[in-house]
Amino acid sequence: LTDRGFSDVQLKYYALNEITNLRISIMNKQL
Repeated sequence: LTDRGFSDVQLKYYALNEITNLRISIMNKQL
């Protein structure tokens, strides 16, 4: 596994996590 590929995978998981956190915070504000 190359450093490039590893960082790409990390970036995808990081972005997914950020989107999830954003959705949760938006849902909490709507309550």
